[in-house]
This record gives sequence, structure tokens and C-alpha cells, in this order.
Amino acid sequence: MRLTDLIEPLRILLPFEAATRWDAIEKMVAHLTAIGSLRRENQADALEAIRHREEAHSTGMEHGIALPHGPVDFLPRVEAVLALAPAGVPFDSIDGRPARIVLLLLVPRNRLQKHVRTLAGIARLLNDEELRESLLSAGSPEDAYRLLRAEENTALHRR
Repeated sequence: MRLTDLIEPLRILLPFEAATRWDAIEKMVAHLTAIGSLRRENQADALEAIRHREEAHSTGMEHGIALPHGPVDFLPRVEAVLALAPAGVPFDSIDGRPARIVLLLLVPRNRLQKHVRTLAGIARLLNDEELRESLLSAGSPEDAYRLLRAEENTALHRR
């Protein structure tokens, strides 16, 4: 599954600001609720699923990337939101740097193993420094989406 299969411009927050990783996660989950992808009555459970995962081991990776995610029982499909934070968000990352690209995923528990591959593919895609910088300087969510789509298509043709 490609990143652009999970997001659309409506699911890209740019520019994004948050004081902490918890603030970022709360804002991103609230956005999923605001766009109708998550029911208000499930919002607390979604936050708890992600918080439980983050407390076990931070999903802050290297190169300013964070992939907070959590398994849930109340969604039929993966729900995602991408936050592009040029100023960065403290995220307890492996390399100690703030996260500037944060992709939050809520994954149906019965599909969790399948989406481990998806997470790995997304991490590989975002490992490209030129793409990361282009995303962070995009003028709009639509521009960021076009950049992602073009990079995924290019990567597909390289295989």
C-alpha cells in the first residue's frame, strides 16, 4: 500500500505546529474526527491506543520523521493524517532531533501485521532527504500530495 492510498490533501496538515509529541498526536486525532474519519466517541480510545504504543517505545525515528500509530477495534480501514512541521515537534526521536514529518496511523487490529510492511515502505519513501525538504517547503497540502505521488510513481518505475 502506498502513502497516497492512505492520505489525500484533506489529510495533510501544513504548516503544522505542536509543543510536544502528545500535543501533536491530540491535534492529529482531532483532525481525523473533524473530517469525519473518526467518530467523536472513539477519539479517546484512538488516543489511548497511540499513547500506549508511544509509551512502550517512541515512534520518533531519524531524519525528523515520526510514525505514531496504534491498533484499534472500531475502524474498518486504516485512517491516516500527515503533519508537516517545518519548525519541528519534540518527539523523543532516536537521533534526538525534532520530528518535522509526522504520519499518524490508526490501524484495524486485525490488519496490523499487514501494515507493518506499509510502515516500512513509508519509512523508506520518507528517508529521501530531497523529498523531505520539498514536502516541508510545499506551499499547500495539494502541492505536498503531488510531490508524494510523483515520488511514489518514480520509485515504482525504478523497481
